[in-house]
Amino acid sequence: MAYHEKMQTKVKDIVAYRSAHFDETKMNIDISDLSTHCWRCGEIRRLQRCHIVPSSAEGHDSPDNYFLLCNSCHEEAPNTTNPNRMYEWLLSSRSDIYNTFWGEKVSDVYQKLYQKNLKDEIVSRYIKSQNSFEELLAQKIKECKAHIGQGRLNVSAWVAFWENLFEEFDYNI
Repeated sequence: MAYHEKMQTKVKDIVAYRSAHFDETKMNIDISDLSTHCWRCGEIRRLQRCHIVPSSAEGHDSPDNYFLLCNSCHEEAPNTTNPNRMYEWLLSSRSDIYNTFWGEKVSDVYQKLYQKNLKDEIVSRYIKSQNSFEELLAQKIKECKAHIGQGRLNVSAWVAFWENLFEEFDYNI
């Protein structure tokens, strides 16, 4: 298939194919969510057809050569001619708790940046003053702004949000 040719494979065909070849114990979604949830992060989002082997690398336009991913996950997907790398990448993203992928990514980045556990930081402030923490959290969430065109906060923005919230809470308490 030439790189510039339009994809003919429909989402419903990808879902039908994967339904017959799907092990939900290894994924972030249930089989019933194949057409509505990103296959990597598990979020309900607008889905894109993501080539396992890209068309630019002679990947074919058929249901077995696609995953359905949200834009954020599609941008992070490996561009590889070896389908095993794509499967490994997708399966390595599995979370133990349903629909927690992005929260775990925020926690991981927070840990790397500040050498502190995000959950512990939240709990310690919540215990100090539950009402004050909840009020400040609600106020700051209303003030959050995503980058133009993104429509939601990315991982780095959430990390900054939490650290800013903690600093303000600690200053006021």
